[in-house]
Amino acid sequence: LFGRHHRRISIAMVVVLAVIGLTSWPGWLFWAFLTAMMGVGHPPMAGPQTRLERRQHIIGWASLALFILTFTPNPFM
Repeated sequence: LFGRHHRRISIAMVVVLAVIGLTSWPGWLFWAFLTAMMGVGHPPMAGPQTRLERRQHIIGWASLALFILTFTPNPFM
């Protein structure tokens, strides 16, 4: 979905997780640390010239929207 922007998005997510961890549930700091240790790189694509089909784009964006709508920064226990 994001093509060559995956690295910037990965770095931004580490920062977002750290900020959420400092302002909300401290467990997000663990996930920020774990994500940073695993790295923000991505293996090269098998076919970088291959474009996603319309159906695949719709499924990808719908999945992202569902994640955003159901995300809770402070997990309830």
